[in-house]
This record gives sequence, C-alpha cells and structure tokens, in this order.
Amino acid sequence: MLTPTGVGTSVAEGKRQIEVDGTTFLLETALRAQFALVHAFLADYLGNLTYALTARNFNPIMRWRPDTVIVTAEHIVPVGVIAPEPRLTPAPLVDYLITNG
Repeated sequence: MLTPTGVGTSVAEGKRQIEVDGTTFLLETALRAQFALVHAFLADYLGNLTYALTARNFNPIMRWRPDTVIVTAEHIVPVGVIAPEPRLTPAPLVDYLITNG
C-alpha cells in the first residue's frame, strides 16, 4: 500500500519510499500472521469447512495469509457428507481441526 502519511517523519525511517507524479509515498507491506483462528459450523475429518450466518463474511478469507490455520468446528462429520458446492474452505488450507464438543 502506498501512503503519504508519515513521509518526512521518524515513521519513514528504514521504509521504502516511492515517488509518483512528484509526490512521495511510503510503501507499507501487508501484515503476515503466524496463526489464524477460524470457527466453522461444519467440518469433515479432512478439514473441509462450511460456515453459518455471519461467519461466512470473514472466516473464509482468514485462512489465506497465515502460516498455520487452527479451526474449531461445531460439528465434525465423515468425509463425503459435505457437498462440494457449499464447501467454502478446502481441506489443504486447514492445519489443525478441533471440535467444540
């Protein structure tokens, strides 16, 4: 992200600065999380996940950036019970699956 905020202050020390059309911007890189804690309504034993209600808003995108994804699930079912269409998070993106029960 490019931002003019902080240019010429101590905040800019050690950060990459880019000039665009005569305006100087600081380059702020994305934060990288070590862990993501995700809550799913339904999961199978492999880690395929579906979400309920408002959990569908942010939980599906939370699993893309961290090094480790830890999921708690209300219900864990055998593989094949969750149809492919409502599956919002595929199993390869889940590192640990924990039941709430």
